[in-house]
Parts: sequence; structure tokens; C-alpha cells
Amino acid sequence: MPALILMVEVYQPHHVLTGKEGADREESYSDGYQLSAKFFSREEFVKILGSLFEASDDNGTLHQLTDYHWLLLYESLKVYTGVRNPDYDFLDPRLSEFYEGLRNKVSLDGWIHGLEAVTQHLGCAWHEVAIMERLFPSLPGMRTYQEELWRITKGSNDLLLNVVKDLSYVYSDGRESRWDPAAIENSRKQVLEDLLAARDAFVFRH
Repeated sequence: MPALILMVEVYQPHHVLTGKEGADREESYSDGYQLSAKFFSREEFVKILGSLFEASDDNGTLHQLTDYHWLLLYESLKVYTGVRNPDYDFLDPRLSEFYEGLRNKVSLDGWIHGLEAVTQHLGCAWHEVAIMERLFPSLPGMRTYQEELWRITKGSNDLLLNVVKDLSYVYSDGRESRWDPAAIENSRKQVLEDLLAARDAFVFRH
């Protein structure tokens, strides 16, 4: 997450003084993050990016990103790319082609947005675990159940990340896509079946 580290470091509140230096720093934030600045002060911006950075190191826990999170990530990556590679065309038309290609391969409603989305069910399962741990801290088999949820969550994430990575090479390097939409959908359904089976087996025992 080098982009997040850089942005958090640059806009830390304690780095901003009063007077002209402070005004210049505020102006640079407004100019560099025109969309984010409409919704967040610089302090809120730093706080949210910091929480995202911490969440990226929180192994085994599923974090649901909101549209505002994606907005901050988008603008942070845009600025970071401009600093590291000023000649990069961030609005490269291949990005739109890549997005449409991804939509044709992966059901975004089935994985992320819909009522039956994998992320929704995984999120509910992990929230349920948090509640059970608070109410019944010595519940037998909890550790084993958590390990199973970690395995399912990791498998789901690995699949999606591999699809996105391989598909990016289709548009950047002209490679052939090795992913079949029907196979991806079957894998999605298998994730939900495995999750429901593990969850029901544990809950019904108690």
C-alpha cells in the first residue's frame, strides 16, 4: 500500500502549521483531491486512509469498502501515479475496456453488490463470529470454525484477485484470457455452499 503510506504521510495534521504554509498545504489537498475534498476535510481524509491501511494488514477479517472508500483510493492512486510516473495516462482508454471485460467475466452483483453476494454473506458470517465471541467466549470449536472461515475468505479473495490480474494482462500485453465466465460463476456458488455448510454445521452444534 505505498500510495496510502505516501498520502497519509504528506497530509498528516501535525505537518500543517498556521499561516502561509498551512494555507498552501490546504490548497494542495483541495487541488490534488478535487472530488474527495468536496466530502472530506483533510483531517478526515487522513483518518480514513489510515484506517484503510490498518485494514489491509488485518489478516482473516473481511472489510467492506464503501463508495467513498473507492473514491479516496482512486484519487490517492492517481496522485501517487503522477508522482512516480508523470507520463502515465491515468485515463488510458484501455481502463474502460478492462472494466467492461471484467464485468463480462465476473458478476459484480454476485460477488460484491447483490443481496446474495459473496462479500455480503462472508461479512455476515464474520459479524456473527464477533457477536458469538462476545456473548460466549468459551464456545467449543470456535477456533476451528474461524480457521474454516479464513480458508473460505482467502479462497474467494485469491480467485477474484487472480481473475483481475490475469484479465489486466489481456489489455496491457495482449494475452489470451484463460477464464471462463461460467467456471467463475460456478466457483462463486461453491464459495457460498462451502460457507453455508461450515456456518450451519457450527451454529447447529450449539
